[in-house]
Amino acid sequence: MELREFRTEDAARICKWLRTEDELYRWSADRFNKYPLSANDIVENYGPQIESGRFFPLTAIDEKGTEVGHFIIRYPREDDDSSVRFGFVIVDPEIRGRGYGSQMLRLGIQYVKDHLDATRIDLGVFEENAAARRCYEAVGFREYGRRTCEMPIGTWNCIDMEMNLEEIIMFRDMRRIKQKITQEECIRILKEQPRGVLSMFGEDGYPYGIPLDHWYSEEDDKVYFHCAKEGHKIDALKVCDKVSYCVMDEGFRREGEWALNIRSVVIFGRIRIVEEDEKKREICTSLIRKMHDDEEYLQREMTNAFPRVCCLELTIDHMTGKMVNES
Repeated sequence: MELREFRTEDAARICKWLRTEDELYRWSADRFNKYPLSANDIVENYGPQIESGRFFPLTAIDEKGTEVGHFIIRYPREDDDSSVRFGFVIVDPEIRGRGYGSQMLRLGIQYVKDHLDATRIDLGVFEENAAARRCYEAVGFREYGRRTCEMPIGTWNCIDMEMNLEEIIMFRDMRRIKQKITQEECIRILKEQPRGVLSMFGEDGYPYGIPLDHWYSEEDDKVYFHCAKEGHKIDALKVCDKVSYCVMDEGFRREGEWALNIRSVVIFGRIRIVEEDEKKREICTSLIRKMHDDEEYLQREMTNAFPRVCCLELTIDHMTGKMVNES
């Protein structure tokens, strides 16, 4: 995925993503106050603001050049360049829940770092839009306030969230860029492969890595594990929640070659122990179903083993992937 400047022809496609009046206000708030929205409405709304030099509409495209998402960045105050606001954050509904939103937001954050003077980003999300809120939290936004918004279709509660760019950790760029794979490929590997190696800070300065089965949730762009409630791993995570997780696929050989071509994904992030019983059941059920299609086995494990299980949630701070040839 990459970002480019909004083009007039993007407007018609964005309008198609707003399938109901509720969706219009959920994603654009009171920016347009009109449904159905036309391409011309978007173009006319953006035009004068773009000319101000303090309004930046951006479109996300996939590796085929297809528009998959859109959002705007603006300076909310004329006399303050230290803070920008994200708005009208929307992804094609046909691909929602697959990590595209978080990818687009991470690119947006990098855009602010590279092109603008701001050190803070904020945005708003309506309380009932839980999936969007989880997406914003996954990339580092945190709640700082709440307010009531009077919308043409009702009164909605809005949560304001912010991010301080000076506190964001800068990760290294991949050295061999030609080997880099897309974020979409990274997610596919996480979904298809059953396990990887989780690395933590161990005891006496030694790193500690252990193989674990995992489940990647497209809904919130997080990776989940289950394990015993006690042991070296839990002790290490209580001391430091920062981890690295590596997943490899099985590789393939091109015709006439002996060497494998292997794709791998490396994640940096933070882990927390999941305390919510309902979430733990979702994690354990999803992990078992990833490995088995036997419902009797599932029910037996949930009855007998669930009380002894600890579940872990990995929030992704940075993810890269590459393909290497063994020769």
